Amino acid sequence: MSELDLSTDEARVSYGIGRQLGGQLRDNPPPGVSLDAVLAGLADAFAGQQSRVGEAELSASFKVIRDVMQAEAKAKAEAAAGAGLAFLAENAKRDGVTVLASGLQYEVLTAGEGAKPSRDDSVEVVDLSRYFEELGGELFGSLGEAWERQITQDYAPILVTTDRAVSLGLILNELTTNAIKYAYGSEPGPLGITLLEHRDRLRLTISDKGVGRSGTVKGSGFGTRMLAALVERLDGTLEYEDNHPGVRAILTAPIQGAAWVSQRTGQTRDR
Repeated sequence: MSELDLSTDEARVSYGIGRQLGGQLRDNPPPGVSLDAVLAGLADAFAGQQSRVGEAELSASFKVIRDVMQAEAKAKAEAAAGAGLAFLAENAKRDGVTVLASGLQYEVLTAGEGAKPSRDDSVEVVDLSRYFEELGGELFGSLGEAWERQITQDYAPILVTTDRAVSLGLILNELTTNAIKYAYGSEPGPLGITLLEHRDRLRLTISDKGVGRSGTVKGSGFGTRMLAALVERLDGTLEYEDNHPGVRAILTAPIQGAAWVSQRTGQTRDR
């Protein structure tokens, strides 16, 4: 093989395109992927040559591999769910751990003292864009560079009260963790997260390009109950849509409750 000349901009860009494609296949490879076959298909398509595999045969093979990926993702998800349930069952036995009817567990480490805040008291507000960036940095950083390259984040600067920020952070963590586990079987794959504001409501979207809803385990355990409780607390809705391929989870909720007071401005705003 002759030495590759990468001295021109055109050649370097061409090489970069190949590296991007190779990186995607490396990070999220279909079962049994053949690099020789990939290069042959790329060369044939680029040259405008007729496909060596018929359309019907190709579609059938795609379905076989997709079914294999869905089965592998389901097995990994079930194993992870089983481990999570086992942990919760064991954790519930610990002294000081309280289990609510929803399945939520908590432990009071240090009890607070003093008067409880009322609706008329000043409250702290949190910029969700900065808060989500910090949460994402911790979560996605722990997954490694392969995952970090696949994740895109776009957050509008929205101010919410501290209690709502905590609930939204838990929802973000649960939905992204579900996508990581179920869409790709914990293997790296494209994941997009956006936060938008429209009038007095926010819209949080987590979308993947994974196996789709047919390959998603229908949850009925702690995580699902926790999500439902958090969404209800926010007076919001959580819906799932086909992303063609993959799944798109969409949370919509009021930005604030009935009324809140910002310490920064001292103004009361009705929502």
